[in-house]
Amino acid sequence: MKERMVTCDDCEWTGKEGQLRCSTEDAESNKPTWKTLFDRCPKCDSTATRLAVTGPAVEATVRLHSSKEYMWAAGNVAGLTGKALNAFMHALSEVTLALEVDSKTGLAKIKSVDGKRLEDE
Repeated sequence: MKERMVTCDDCEWTGKEGQLRCSTEDAESNKPTWKTLFDRCPKCDSTATRLAVTGPAVEATVRLHSSKEYMWAAGNVAGLTGKALNAFMHALSEVTLALEVDSKTGLAKIKSVDGKRLEDE
């Protein structure tokens, strides 16, 4: 699997995801690697790192559907009953997502749900 590229919003460094570092506290602890968050820029130590856009962005619209049976089971697991469970069964019967897709990597970012725009982080 090809390693993903990341970029730092503070110093504009771009490199491979495996080059990110962990905090000094994590490095000095005996915490297992799988519990350690590697999100720091190796150049400026900032945590303002994100996946790099490596190709021109394209837009795509997709529709998602969950069956009433699946939503009923999920509602039961969540502890819903009665009217709340009946309403929840229809919650995701048809959802439309607008996506911004990196044309080179295929990574997608959700821009809106059912026409309601999401705020950028």
